[in-house]
Amino acid sequence: MQSNEVIKQSQVSRREHMSQVSLNNGYWFYFDHEGNDISMWGSVFSGKEKVSFNNEVVSSFRNLSSTKSEHAFTKNGHEYLVKTHMTHVLRGELNVTLFCDGKEVASETLSQLEKGNLLKSFFSMDKFLFVGLIVGFLCGYLGFMSFSG
Repeated sequence: MQSNEVIKQSQVSRREHMSQVSLNNGYWFYFDHEGNDISMWGSVFSGKEKVSFNNEVVSSFRNLSSTKSEHAFTKNGHEYLVKTHMTHVLRGELNVTLFCDGKEVASETLSQLEKGNLLKSFFSMDKFLFVGLIVGFLCGYLGFMSFSG
């Protein structure tokens, strides 16, 4: 029993290091079911979502009007369902759950911003966003000063 728990912890740890989120690359979730790789990608900008089974895209669509979506597909005699739910829009927190034959197999949540440390999360965002904010502020300020004086 103890060895099984170590294996489970190892698989969770590996999956947590593989799944990631960024403004440039979007959300990436990775799951393993019976030796099959199931991945879900979601674009931060366009709302495009893709689910792949062993690197073959099995479901793809654009979701711009809802905080929830479902991707259903059949492979190797199993009915799979991947559910997504944006649980916190301002933090960019997305939960993805994998079901096989109606039973939950795995679930994972990723967030653009860290919970509880908004300032640290803001400065750790993509550098282009941060530079863009500073340049935009300076251009606005200098433009205002040149027309007001």
